[in-house]
Amino acid sequence: MKNCKTGKSYHIRIMSEFLSLLSSQVTIPKRGRPVRKRKKPNLTSQIGRKRFIQEVSNATVMNDAIYDCGRMSSVCDQCEALHFVGEQTKSDHKSQRHYRGCCHNGKVSITLNEVPSSFQNLLNQSSFRKSFRIYNNALSMASLQVKSREFSNRGPQAIVACGQVYHRVSSACPTNENQPKFVQLYFLDSNLANEKRIQSCSSLDRNFLDQCVNILEECNNPYVSSLRNMRDVAVSENANHLRLEFADHPDISARTYARPQVSQIAAVFESPAGEVPTTRLYITYEQSGLCRDIDTTSPHLDPMLYPLVNLYGELGWTTGISQQSTSDNSSARSVTELQYYQYLLAVRGKKSILHQSASLFQQIIIDYFLRIEGSRLKFIRLNQSKLRVDLYKGLQDALNTMAERSNSRIGKMIVLPSTHIGGPRYQQQSFQDALAIVQQHGKPDLFLTFTCNPKWVEITREIGDEQAINRPDIVARVFYLKLQELMRVILDEKWLGDVTAYLYVIEFQKRGMLIIVILPIIY
Repeated sequence: MKNCKTGKSYHIRIMSEFLSLLSSQVTIPKRGRPVRKRKKPNLTSQIGRKRFIQEVSNATVMNDAIYDCGRMSSVCDQCEALHFVGEQTKSDHKSQRHYRGCCHNGKVSITLNEVPSSFQNLLNQSSFRKSFRIYNNALSMASLQVKSREFSNRGPQAIVACGQVYHRVSSACPTNENQPKFVQLYFLDSNLANEKRIQSCSSLDRNFLDQCVNILEECNNPYVSSLRNMRDVAVSENANHLRLEFADHPDISARTYARPQVSQIAAVFESPAGEVPTTRLYITYEQSGLCRDIDTTSPHLDPMLYPLVNLYGELGWTTGISQQSTSDNSSARSVTELQYYQYLLAVRGKKSILHQSASLFQQIIIDYFLRIEGSRLKFIRLNQSKLRVDLYKGLQDALNTMAERSNSRIGKMIVLPSTHIGGPRYQQQSFQDALAIVQQHGKPDLFLTFTCNPKWVEITREIGDEQAINRPDIVARVFYLKLQELMRVILDEKWLGDVTAYLYVIEFQKRGMLIIVILPIIY
């Protein structure tokens, strides 16, 4: 801290940087008996800072050994997911090991298929695995439309999504001025379709592409079979009004959710006049040029968007999947999106396609996160009466008055409560809590930063030859365990002295690594 300014400007600089970052979590000390404060160290001068560092080094025996989280050797008793030792939660039964982020103590159970040996041989080739996302997008039946940010300079290429995300599927036939793409390629001959894919993306290797198409056919992917059946019916009967309709809720339980049959997911029928209900997903055999949105609650979204991850056409999450009955779960509830995706993202002994998908894994995690956030916002929008929004009636009256004066029309007001993390009211509430802590306990004394290192031995040991940017799940878990150890030595072992309060914010850097900024207030 030699280059820091002295005097009041030193504290002002700390607070200004903190307030600009503040979307933080705030920790308020527990109330109890008043403690007699010792003299606060003077950190505004160079002499005071040197004296403080000398006192800390004399009073603390620091261990030179680097903290190691260990290996992911702890196995969940319910779903056989691998965890670090520090991730184990407290349980009433010492013989049972419970962990966060896998099966929620046996409440979630989903059948996971093994990776075919022929496809695993492809994944073992680094050239194919690095371009896995390109091959998946080439064979995808649906499109993911989002505004992304690209990095032109060198370094790890992180995927950043900005704005609204759309999942869409087009009609079976392209218009005359457009080339066939996505689902339209499955209505062509396999060789012709692969030629069209290579024309649109020259980085594709024809050998790898042919192998992927053959593996989808060998796995009897029901979506590929349904599209081929629709093509055969259209050619044989010369029908112009065919529709391929997908069932909203296939009659499949959570345990047998792995390999659906063709008849369970879709049906081809001719409907020259009547229309299919708009709530269902369907593909028309016509040159309409229109794209239809796929609802995020549709079980067909994942197998159509990520066919190389779901080789057997495994259905995705939808409403109505029941939890498994356990001793502490008498009333069965439905599996939420978060619980479902946590089960899929959990690391297990056998390698899964999802964890070997390189940069596509980044896209899938971002897609999952945005779906969960969309569901939470939808719940808030549909349950305004339960969120005590009548307290904001004065604000609505003021908006109506302003609209009448300007002769304009306002829409329906949706109140985003402070409980929604990242919202404006959440940030304002965190800002007010931070000011209250500073007013009560004084200004922060130190500005600490703790950055994730992709070369940590715990990360490199678990991901092997994969880039750390492509395994954000391992990076986040290791960072959280090391952060817990850092806070333990600061608060419990008092390496920096007695901390009466602290504030912190966790952020993702530009390249995807985590960083935390801590502002401790020392007695």
